[in-house]
This record gives sequence, structure tokens and C-alpha cells, in this order.
Amino acid sequence: MQSETLVADVVVIGAGPAGGSAAIEAARGRASVIVVETTGELGGNGAFSTGYVALSGTPFQSEIGVQDSVEKFVHDMEREVRSLEPSFHPEFDLDLAKRYATESSDAYQFLVDIGIRFQRIIPRPRQHTTPRLLTLTDPTEFRTAFEGEFEALGVRALLRRSATKLTVGPCGRVDGVLISSGSEEVRVSARKAVVVAAGGFSANPDMRRKYRPLDDPYAPYVGLDTADGSGILMMQEVGAGVVNMDLIPQYLEGPSRFMEDCIAISGEGRRFFDEAGPYLERVAALREQPGEIGYYLYDATAAARNRQHISELSGRPKELATLEQVERVIGCDPNAVTETVEKWNRLMSSADDRDPDFGRVTFPFDRARIETPPFTVIPITVGIGNTNGGARVNLDLQVLGEDGAAIPGLYAAGDCAGTMNAAMGLGGVHIGSAVTLGRIAGRNAAATRPSPLGGGI
Repeated sequence: MQSETLVADVVVIGAGPAGGSAAIEAARGRASVIVVETTGELGGNGAFSTGYVALSGTPFQSEIGVQDSVEKFVHDMEREVRSLEPSFHPEFDLDLAKRYATESSDAYQFLVDIGIRFQRIIPRPRQHTTPRLLTLTDPTEFRTAFEGEFEALGVRALLRRSATKLTVGPCGRVDGVLISSGSEEVRVSARKAVVVAAGGFSANPDMRRKYRPLDDPYAPYVGLDTADGSGILMMQEVGAGVVNMDLIPQYLEGPSRFMEDCIAISGEGRRFFDEAGPYLERVAALREQPGEIGYYLYDATAAARNRQHISELSGRPKELATLEQVERVIGCDPNAVTETVEKWNRLMSSADDRDPDFGRVTFPFDRARIETPPFTVIPITVGIGNTNGGARVNLDLQVLGEDGAAIPGLYAAGDCAGTMNAAMGLGGVHIGSAVTLGRIAGRNAAATRPSPLGGGI
């Protein structure tokens, strides 16, 4: 039963990094804005993420003498996309990548201005040939930053409301969305445009099975269970074309931020890959182990600062008082784990910036040693990261129909837009492009001419 109709210039579906940024930009463009968010908080998956953000032309780079450019950033993205071609058939929009790279320094300043803090640049020379991968000091700051800006700009957030259907006016223009509120249905009408930023579909086994039928659709995934593909499905219902829907690479479960603070050991108690290296190489290394058995090992210090990330892992952690107990539990030779940890700790205590065994260059930000009991081992599990497909969009983030024409009144950004995330293996692209392109979507939505029918009704 439809109980009421709400009206705004711009309606944004999703309050993660893309949706929150779109809403702020639209409001700054003097549009009235309503945001529809399934969960009870702002920030979406961004607040639960590792907080890696790929941005170019930032003060962090200048302070360490790094000379970056749009061309270098785009080159690294192109190279990453090409690396996927043996296993996938990724489509990548070079013009949109250039726009992301060009506007990413502005996105950095935008985040700083709303209260997001940055900690350091993470070195990943095999992916980012120029250092540009930033880490957020605290990803949960997306919540407080968006809350503050929404309040200041008069953005209305409808929390714990699920968008169910985009509405289309008689001229074929998307003019709003239906949302569920308990047993009632509410229409939110958009005078100008709707921005869909509802995330990917990692939590939807039916969609995962459809696009990757040979993979386990129930394999673990990262992020919120609200990443159910609803935004993509709603856009398809109004004629949107989709791209890269099968681009769902396997990952070793465990966020990169967590892996900075631990080491991976085999069933023999020895390290066997670069824990912070390219995602697909980590999976291949585990596959090569007898029985595909491996464990993450970390201490109490790492556990304390990674509680959220650890809670999302599907494996059962075992806390043990000594490394000798770890050796007995995993069944390796005596002293194997002890020797491995001692070698790692010597590296952390040294001035060396490169792991001589596997080339690892990303270490804990304070080069913390693994030394404080209890020590924890947790089995390494193969799962997926974010899904990387979604609606086709143009340079203005308008959603394109299957015929390639823009659908009037409809924009998309973040994980439900499909071309930019083909470069996800660089790290930081999901959040970096979500904020950068989300701002563009919100800005353009606010500049859209109002519906000639008045309020889209």
C-alpha cells in the first residue's frame, strides 16, 4: 500500500562513498536531496573497508617528492586490466579512467574538507608504478563525515529503507523510486534525477551463479550483506545495459589492511607468498600448497587493531599462548613457526624496506613485530572481493541503455557502475573512483533540467 509521496530535486540510492559524495555535491549545487539507505548508518561498505584509496596529485605525493600524472595513473590502470585478460574479458572505458585520474586530486581535497583523515601512502610498486595508494586513518570516519555534511546541507537521509523499483514517467524519464518502509510503500519523486549508488552484488548468490556459473556462489565475500545487486537489477528493469558482470575474481579472504599486520604460513609453518602482493598471485600460491592449506598468523596487538576485519572472516581462529602451541596445532615440524616468526621480526626491526624472500614492501605502519601473546592462527579461505560489474555509464555518469543512449534522469556510481572497477587489482580503485565519480554524478544530477511535468509526478 502506497502511503505517501516524498519529493526532492535529486534522489540518491545508497549512502556509501559514492552515494554520500553524490548527495553532498548535489546539495552543494543547490539541489534538495533525499538519500535512501538500507542500513541504519551512513558510510556503506566504505566504513567497513580497508580504507585504501587510489588518488593522484595529492599532498602526500608532493611531500615525498613523487611526480605523478594522469597519464601514469591511466597507464597503471590499463596494465592492470590487461592482466585480467587471460581469465576474463574486461571492458574498460579509457576516457572515464582519464576523468577519474584528472579529478582525483579534487576528490582528495573534498574528503579532507569533510573530515576524512589520511595516514600514509602504501607502496605497491608492481601495481602502482608511482606511489599513490593512500590509507585512511579510520574508514568509519565516512559515517561521521557524511552525517555532518548532510546536516549542514539539509540532505535528508531515509535510513533502514530499501529501494525496490525505479519509476519512469510518460516521457521515458526516470522520475523517482519506490521504497519499502515496513508494510508501507513510499514513493520518493525526483524533480531532476536519480543517482543509483547501491553497491555491487557480492551478497547475491543467484546473480553470482548467473554470471560465474562454475564458481561457488556461496564462497565468502567482503563487506555488507546489503550488497545484493538490487541497484543493478532496478536499473536493468528500466533498460540499462550492463558490463563486466562476470568479472568476479577469486581472492584470499581477508582485507589488505589486516594482512599488513600478519604473515601467511603453510601447513609446514613457513611463509609462502607476499601477503600484500597482487590478489590473483595470492590465490595461486595457496592453490599450490598441499591440500591448499594455509594460515594467517598474528598476535594480540594485530588482533586488537583489526577486530572488525577479523570478525568478517569465515574461518575459526585459534588463540594460542605460545608459538610452540601453534606448531602443534597445525602439525608442522618443531621450531618451524618459531623460526619463521623470528626471521620476520628481524626484518621488522631492521631498516630494510623489502622482504628478501617474497619481495613484500608493504609492512605494518609501525613495523610492529609478531611477539605479543596470545598468537592466533586462522585458516586461509578462498572467497571473492567486491563484484566489479554494473551499469554502463558515460563520462557524465549517466546510465546507458542497451542501445547505448543515455536514460533520462538516471545516473550511477560506485560498485553498481561497471566499467571503472575493471582496474580493481591496483587496490584503492573501488573507493577512489566511487568518491571521484560519485561527485560528478551528484553534480550533474543537480544540474539536470527539472521534469517538464513538474516534480516528476
